[in-house]
Amino acid sequence: MYIGDIVRYKTFHGQGPMGIIIAISGNLDSYHGRIRVMWSGNELPIQSRICSVKKNSKITTWMKPNHFEKVLKI
Repeated sequence: MYIGDIVRYKTFHGQGPMGIIIAISGNLDSYHGRIRVMWSGNELPIQSRICSVKKNSKITTWMKPNHFEKVLKI
């Protein structure tokens, strides 16, 4: 995964919300690697309340990359 890649949040149903990677911290293959994602679309997904920096923010906190799957590389 790289900055600018489009990713989808993994859910049990397989159709989680999508976002763009805006920052990477550390080596993503290691235990401490993290990414920061900006959600796409006009409506905020339910996951944004749990994962966001602020209540109605489109930007997530630092998250493990295994919570996301890469959809498209730009």
